[in-house]
Amino acid sequence: MAVLVFAGHASAAENSKPPVDDMRCLAASMFVAKTDTNEERGFAVFTYFLGRLDVAAPGRATAKEMRAVLRKLTRVEVVADALLCNQAYNARDAEMIKLIDEVTRWNTKEVERAARGKVRNSFNEDGQR
Repeated sequence: MAVLVFAGHASAAENSKPPVDDMRCLAASMFVAKTDTNEERGFAVFTYFLGRLDVAAPGRATAKEMRAVLRKLTRVEVVADALLCNQAYNARDAEMIKLIDEVTRWNTKEVERAARGKVRNSFNEDGQR
């Protein structure tokens, strides 16, 4: 049995891959989450694609539909989907890490300003910076 590891970040070339099928990604990530040595990351990928499905088509990710998808996939297809879907997840994960870093830097500056007594509200009424 092949062991897949969801790890690493996507390169620019990986970001140019064709769009993924969220239902197949959900199925592949469910399989990987239960067979991978990195179960926590597998469940993170699973949750990511479940969220994408819920937004795009609420209620689509039912157990019945998931079983239908899983019955059609071969092990080779699951492995291929897992790799493709991992790349899509990594690309999004990298974007969020950059955003977290940006917010952290901004917050650090605001804390330093407050410590110097220069408190200011840099957000407008809508919460936008």
